[in-house]
Amino acid sequence: MLRKTLLLFSICVLSVDLLASQDYNIQSQQLKFDKAEAENDYNQIEQQQKEIQALLSRVELLEHKISALEQQIKSVNPSPNNLSQGKPKSPQDSSDPNDVFDISTLSSDNKPKELEPKSSVVANDVGDDKKQYDLALAALKENKLQIAEEKFAEFLTKNPQSPLISNAYFWYGEVFFRSAVFDKATINYLKGYKHSPKGAKAADSLLKLAIALSELNKKQEACGVLAKLEAEFPSRPAASIKRAKDTKIKLGCN
Repeated sequence: MLRKTLLLFSICVLSVDLLASQDYNIQSQQLKFDKAEAENDYNQIEQQQKEIQALLSRVELLEHKISALEQQIKSVNPSPNNLSQGKPKSPQDSSDPNDVFDISTLSSDNKPKELEPKSSVVANDVGDDKKQYDLALAALKENKLQIAEEKFAEFLTKNPQSPLISNAYFWYGEVFFRSAVFDKATINYLKGYKHSPKGAKAADSLLKLAIALSELNKKQEACGVLAKLEAEFPSRPAASIKRAKDTKIKLGCN
């Protein structure tokens, strides 16, 4: 009986040890699985952080390139509103802008005032004035208004006795007309006409002077210039006649 009891006790002890051993193995395996999964999740998070950092670096590089391009565009294409700002005074800046509204100054009996060359200006070689004039006109035709303004101002300052002076004043006026700076446009159209009342650009100067005056709401003065244009240049080109007629209708001239 004692032997049976001991045998049963031994069997029970072995059973308990076996169950304990199996439970330990299960827990050990579970712990190993959780650790491996955690390591895998950590590696994925670390990889994602590296990718995000790489993307941020690319964004910063693109922003830097965009900023550099914007600065280049501003330096190459300045705003038209900056024309004539921060530069030395051009030839018409010293004139009284009100003189363009006095139609009596347009009388053909008035002799053009001779422009005396400044003593500080060095005489140009023969043909230099034509080269400067052509460069200024080319800039205007390409609609590079700021460059054209600078080159015409330089031409008028350095070549006061050039035979192209009247034409230069007309095209200088065109620079300001295209920039909607109509007061300066009128000054230069008037100067071009007064310098050469029978010159090649005289009729065009009067026509554009009238149109610029109309833009400044100077209706009476503009109508007076148009009347003078018709009286002095009745045989001018058809395009000029039509534009003058359209302007008169717009202004309601008598």
